Amino acid sequence: MEVVLSKVLKRIEPTLHEIHEAHKLFTKIKDIIVNDYPSLDVKLMGSVAKDTFISGDKDLDIFVLFDPKVSRVELEKTGLIIGKMIFDTLGGKFEVSYAEHPYTRGLIGKYDVEIVPAYAIKSTKQLLSSVDRTPFHTKYVHKNLKSTGDVRLLKKFLKGIGCYGSDLKTEGYSGYLCELLVIKYGSFLDTLKYMQTLKFQEIIDLDNHYTKKKYLDVRKRFEGHPLIFIDPTDKLRNVSAVLSKEKLAISINAAALFMNKPTMSFFFPVKKVIDEKRAIVNVKMRGVHVVVLRFSRPDEIEDILYPQLRRFMNLVAGKLSKEGYGILRASVFGDMNCGIVFELNELKLSPMKMKKGPSIFNPLDHRMRFIEKSKNVWIEDDRLVSDEKRKYVDVNDFLCSFLKKPANKLTYEGVPDRLAKEIYSGFDILVDSKVSKIKSGEFWLWIVRKAF
Repeated sequence: MEVVLSKVLKRIEPTLHEIHEAHKLFTKIKDIIVNDYPSLDVKLMGSVAKDTFISGDKDLDIFVLFDPKVSRVELEKTGLIIGKMIFDTLGGKFEVSYAEHPYTRGLIGKYDVEIVPAYAIKSTKQLLSSVDRTPFHTKYVHKNLKSTGDVRLLKKFLKGIGCYGSDLKTEGYSGYLCELLVIKYGSFLDTLKYMQTLKFQEIIDLDNHYTKKKYLDVRKRFEGHPLIFIDPTDKLRNVSAVLSKEKLAISINAAALFMNKPTMSFFFPVKKVIDEKRAIVNVKMRGVHVVVLRFSRPDEIEDILYPQLRRFMNLVAGKLSKEGYGILRASVFGDMNCGIVFELNELKLSPMKMKKGPSIFNPLDHRMRFIEKSKNVWIEDDRLVSDEKRKYVDVNDFLCSFLKKPANKLTYEGVPDRLAKEIYSGFDILVDSKVSKIKSGEFWLWIVRKAF
């Protein structure tokens, strides 16, 4: 175990040159901002500020702190002006991204740089925007973290199993959550020992903001969150709010496997080439069917695109289930191609389906209306039931009937706006062997059912 961790650390510890280079760029950016805006405070945040970044990572999170008296409109306007000035001055390329308010992000040399405007508040009780918490996170980690190496090990482990990143595509562990876990449990190994036994909706309250008597209320507050890690700087926030149930499950399983048999492959997985033809044959051998709805990728950032894809997937899954199709699993992809995918028990249903009517205890006129409109009515339990002929038997026809509509109609029926426009422009329904046309690493990883 120790030999493995020692080898990993040697590969992921940043060199003094890397550390110096990152801080040198920050100082250059800070000097440019302060020269034109002397009243503003410019702070380095993120993993570079906390010395928990992994060798090779080139990320700089720079916060420009405004007086709370400055209006939100002025903060956003000046923040974008400053961001543009930095990228233009240093020859970088940038785009405007959006969190709670807009900020600039882009590339300066080898570095991914974010220039984020925020308010210089004295307490998280004075929050004016969600990003105002970040300086408090940095201060907390500086004060309490004793081993940056253990944080690096945890981050690299989670990256290796595909669970690192609090973006809405990954839905994994944030850097701050990794730091807090190591603060809580003391080391990488102790964190994994704990992680392998995690329970659903477990509460981790590092600074004891709540008594155990309040845990029921805490779970209600964070209903649906698979893990609840109370932010030590703000008891009303769950640090692990973005973490999905699937990524939590993968990390629990991987922690148990590593503790049983530690290998370098958890940190540095070998990228296997997927035999797409063989993958399709394996699906056929399992006696199931793959149905893909593919369309052009909207020009959206991943934090907007992937939640929309999941909403759309759930919408279509609900319609398929209601019609009677047995869904085994489903997913989305948006890397090269874009779409949603289902694994189904069948592609065609019987010509007839059972239609449930009112309870026998409902008013008589309700029951009579159902009887008059139906054929061959019978009773199951207390409900009137009848046979009804399906309008569509084949899944392809069923999906086309829902999707071949104007974009505004699709939006009205629950399809996210940007996806509706792309679907209206054209879509493919690919079934079984036809999915070989799809060019998407995410899709093929899902097909082969790779755990991590």
